Formats: sequence, C-alpha cells, structure tokens
Amino acid sequence: MTEGLFSLFLEIDPDKHSYRSFVVDLSSPITRETAIALRNRTLHDEYTQNKFVGLKHDQNIYAVTRLLCEERELNEQREKTVMQALVSHDTANRIHQFETKITKLGVDSSLIVMRDISERCQRFEIEKKLIVEQTARKKDYEANRFTRHEVKNGLLAAIGLMDSIREQNDHFKLMTPEMISNTTQTTSVVELNGTSDEKNSESIPTQRIEANVEAETVEYSCTGSCSDLEECYEELDNTLRDILDAVMDHAMSLELVNGEYDVRPERVSVPELLSAIRRQS
Repeated sequence: MTEGLFSLFLEIDPDKHSYRSFVVDLSSPITRETAIALRNRTLHDEYTQNKFVGLKHDQNIYAVTRLLCEERELNEQREKTVMQALVSHDTANRIHQFETKITKLGVDSSLIVMRDISERCQRFEIEKKLIVEQTARKKDYEANRFTRHEVKNGLLAAIGLMDSIREQNDHFKLMTPEMISNTTQTTSVVELNGTSDEKNSESIPTQRIEANVEAETVEYSCTGSCSDLEECYEELDNTLRDILDAVMDHAMSLELVNGEYDVRPERVSVPELLSAIRRQS
C-alpha cells in the first residue's frame, strides 16, 4: 500500500487550540461512522502548543490547526490572509514562511491556500540590510566630505595669510636705509616735541644720533634675517599647497571609485595662477 492511500484526520478543539490526529486508510470507502470508530480506537493524546516542542511534524500540524481555528473565527469576513511559519524536514531545519489565504465558501466549507514566500522574505531582508548599509555609507561619505571641505578651507585661509605676510615682507624689503632712518628720526622728533619745554634743547642732537644708530641696527638685523624668513615662507607655503593638493586628489579619487565624481566648473584667475607658477619656479 502506497503512502498516497493514507490521510491524516484532525479533530480540533477551537476553544483550547488543540487537536487529536489519526490516520485513515483510503484504499476502501470511508463513512463518518467508520471514521468515528477509528478515532475512538486511536490512543493518541491531545496535542497543544507546549506539548510537542522539538517535534517538527507536530509543529506543522499545529500550525494548520491554528489556521483552521482562524477559519472558524471568520464571521461576516469572507477572506483573511495570515502569515504562518512551517519547519522543513531536512537536516538544515529551515523555517519556511507561508502566506495563507483563508476563504469561507459556505457554512461548512472553507478554502485554505498556502503559498511559500520564503524567498520573497529573504530577498526583503537582504534589501533591508542593503538599504541600511547604503544609508550608513552615505552618512560616512557626507561626514568625510564635510571634513575635507573644512580642511580645504583651513588650508586656503592659511595660504592666504601666507601671501599677506609675504606681501608685507616684500614691501618692507623695498624700503631703503634712508627711508628707515627718516621714519625712525621722525618718530623720535615727535616724541621730543611732546616732552616738557623745561628740558635743555642741547639734548636733541644726542637723541637724533641715538635714532640713527637704532636705524642702522634695524637695517642690519633686517638684512640678516630677511633671507631666513623668506626660506621659512617658501617652505611653509609649499607644505600647505602640497597638503591641499593631497586632500583634493584624495577626494577626487574617492569620488571616482564610488562613481560620484562630477565635473564642476570653477572660476580661475589667470594672473594669480601665473604669478603662483612663477613663484614656485
């Protein structure tokens, strides 16, 4: 006798959500009286949700029992869709998700259609994880972009400050010793005019001599330190520009790798660009 000639009958108690099961031989006609007598001869216990933990076959039967209880609770509602999990009988013990549609056909009849949607659920979980990863990656990209923007602004501000210091230094180097001496003497004369008239006027030439000595000292110290300052300016300026180029190159490479690079037009001052090239050369 083949397996297809047997059927599993369930006697369900909807109030307790329990069932009794017994096997019926379908090789011969079965009447209601025969099924009742067979059920009375069956010594199976009453199974509930907490009584068959670990038994995959009984877990699936209890899942079907719950669906039949759901069908019994349908009143005016003709259809109902629920999610039900069933355990597979392979060694992996995989849990399959089923979409179950219960349709009440009549007073004593209902149609239950179960469709395996495990792959759809797995795909949904994968898409959800992908969205989470993409969101985290976008947040990291925005944070890195903001950091690069702040670093670039800081470097540009430092380069602008260097250019301003260099211009002041160049202006100071263009001053002749006579200009430095006159500036210092003028300052000394102004200070002398602000003193009391009771002081002797013979002290004025002495103070002017001291001012000339001070001007010569300033001239000597300026001549001796300008070359060192210029070297420091050049080294610091080159370092800042190298760091700026490295930051911009790294940002562009990341955008190229992530496929987010976009050509953006930017205004360029040709005279400033040529002057910067001349300074570097």
